[in-house]
Formats: sequence, C-alpha cells, structure tokens
Amino acid sequence: MWGIEKFPDAAARTRSLGVVDTLLEGDLEDLLDQLPENHFTHIIAGDVLEHVVDPWDVCERLTKCLKPEGVFICSIPNIRNWSFILGLLFKKRFEYKDSGVLDKTHLRFFARKNAYDLFANTGYSDISIGPVRPKKKLSYKIGKFLFGDLLTKGFLIVARNNRIKS
Repeated sequence: MWGIEKFPDAAARTRSLGVVDTLLEGDLEDLLDQLPENHFTHIIAGDVLEHVVDPWDVCERLTKCLKPEGVFICSIPNIRNWSFILGLLFKKRFEYKDSGVLDKTHLRFFARKNAYDLFANTGYSDISIGPVRPKKKLSYKIGKFLFGDLLTKGFLIVARNNRIKS
C-alpha cells in the first residue's frame, strides 16, 4: 500500500502508525513521476482532485500507474448542490469557507457531467457516479427523484482503467 501526503504533520503521523508500505511526501502533481507504472490494482483519492491545478493531467497520468482494468475510486464535491446555488442566488455571491463545497483550498469545481467527462476523457471506462453518503430515508429518495443532484453534496466515482492488457 502506497500513500501520498502533502502535509508534513499528517505524513509524520502516517509513518508513526505504519499503515502504508511507501509514503511519498509532497504535492501530488510533483510526485506522479515517482509512482511505478502498471503497479496498482486500485487508486483511492478522497477529496483530492479538486485541490490540484490540473486534475485532467493527474487522472491521465494515473492510468499508467494502474494495472489494465485497475480501478480508480474517488470523491469530489458537487458544485451543483442546493446550498451553493441558494447562496449564489440570494446573496449574489459565493463565499469560500474552511470546508465543504466552497473550501478555500479548492482550485476546481465539478458537477456530475464535469466529473464524468474528467474520467471519460482521460482513459477510464465503466464510470459509476453516485452520492458519497446515500441516504435511505424515503423523504430523501423523493427529494432525489424530484431534484436530482441538487441534494448531493459530493460524488463517489468508480472508474476502470481503459487500457488493454498487453
């Protein structure tokens, strides 16, 4: 198991726990060339891609690190969420915050179609997109039916590497 951690304190804590075999410390985009090609069966990026300058390049470069038919699993906040839209509609501006969809460290924003295109255009297939935390309440299911992604704060994306075994 490999990990990449940008923040030194978190990297030190991860090392002290001994939960990964290899830990690279620094910015993901700068470390991609240090990842082995055709090595990983799964890559997991929880709320990462919205923080990088070029998520399209990151996704494309990670296909080379995945084994053919390997799986990329990630979560991405949904900018097409009712809380963001209502704030923009009624306050006539959006306000960056310490966390959430408008986390002030986010460089990129995605709605469902943008997230799908990100993976479809960078070497992935069998792309599945759903809510990060699906709710089971009937009222939520009715709201989801009526309002779709407006009730979804974040997407869980599962995509398969499109490379064919050589």
